[in-house]
Amino acid sequence: GTVVHIGTKDEFDNFINSGLLRCRFGGVTVDAKFVSPRVVQCSTPKMLGVSNVTLAVTENGADFVDAGYFSFLPLPSIISITPSAAVSNEGATVAIAGTGLDSLSGDATCRFTAIGVGLSGAVEVKANIENSESALCR
Repeated sequence: GTVVHIGTKDEFDNFINSGLLRCRFGGVTVDAKFVSPRVVQCSTPKMLGVSNVTLAVTENGADFVDAGYFSFLPLPSIISITPSAAVSNEGATVAIAGTGLDSLSGDATCRFTAIGVGLSGAVEVKANIENSESALCR
């Protein structure tokens, strides 16, 4: 799952490395790792569908304290890439159609790799996420 770090707001409200640290995403409880007195880390469980859940932490395995909310987003899926090939020095715009593309972070990139005799290397450019079903790379 995705690694989540949970921190305390108050310098006097520290986590205890009790061995019983747990995180709860909605109704699913997972083990947590003590990182420091102010931070614990846990990995998200596998969840079906898209949902917003309460995130809570316990130090004793029983009494949970709400830490905020966590959103589970769908995995993006690519349906098509148009055009599928282009001349490298023409600066083509590549359109990507799919689902859940808007769940990608702002760091989404397209990687173009040179293919052919005597060609090598790759170029990465920032992807412009238009909406959940469309992205463009230039």
